[in-house]
Amino acid sequence: MELLSALTRRQHEHRARTVARLTSVLDTRLLPAGLQEMALYYRARAYRDTGHGPESRHGYQQVADGNGRLAPAARRGLAQAARLAGDFPTAHTAAQTLGWEGRHQRVLGDLRWLQREPEQAAAAHLAGRTEAEQHGVTGEAAHNQALRALSVAFYDPAQADDEIDLAHQLLANLDLRATTINAAIAALIRDAGHPALDDRIRTLRTELDVAGLTSMTAALELAAAFHQAVLDDHDALAATLARLREQTRTGTTPTTSTSPPSWPASPPCRPHLPALAGQRTGHPHPMAHPRHRPPAPSPPVAAEETRRPRRPTV
Repeated sequence: MELLSALTRRQHEHRARTVARLTSVLDTRLLPAGLQEMALYYRARAYRDTGHGPESRHGYQQVADGNGRLAPAARRGLAQAARLAGDFPTAHTAAQTLGWEGRHQRVLGDLRWLQREPEQAAAAHLAGRTEAEQHGVTGEAAHNQALRALSVAFYDPAQADDEIDLAHQLLANLDLRATTINAAIAALIRDAGHPALDDRIRTLRTELDVAGLTSMTAALELAAAFHQAVLDDHDALAATLARLREQTRTGTTPTTSTSPPSWPASPPCRPHLPALAGQRTGHPHPMAHPRHRPPAPSPPVAAEETRRPRRPTV
């Protein structure tokens, strides 16, 4: 009963508390093999969420070595751990062997993101969502869709409206806190340049702290940095980049699929954020969502952008 209680509560309490609950259950050594595997796997995930990489990898490896029902998910966890450590060849090789059971498209999308290829990342997460829908796994579909929305928001904020809407449709009857936050971060990136965005960023920082989702902090800070780049706020951007460098240097914020280390954490690559923000020329804040852009002097007349049809509810 304590195991089921810990798994049920993990979406509503600090992940460190989940680690403590599951460790207590495991220390009894009374669980049958199937439940032992489940406890090890979800503790490994909670360790990952709280930024404890070595402990997370150890737990995933134990589950993978057991070749039980959760072994494919644990192998995905190991591939993601390699990605987080910057060992991209190992992560890519592992992704080729994961198949649907190991959610290979999600891992490939995360790797594309780290290579600063948001279009390719969005395509991989679309493929992952499609596979999940074909298998009737709504949670996985929602997770891929939130990640897809986050990628699309960087290069096409108008299309991101529909992608974010679909993510929320898929999440409507689910209790997936981290995925819901990913969708919220996608909305921040879409709305970069909005004058009220700082309040939303502070709210999400508090939510991450309360949930113990340390592993997602860099994603949120990346969104903040992009917002500041759109506004040409050099002082705020420099402070955010410095904070990200410190977090990744000390290991308090592991780099995630939504926070490429070579963007904010590496000084030589600092221009990538302003470059993304300036992809659309002819406007002082070119990547801000159209409804949030400040007036531009003598803007050229442009045809109204055609939005793609809204996807029906899945």
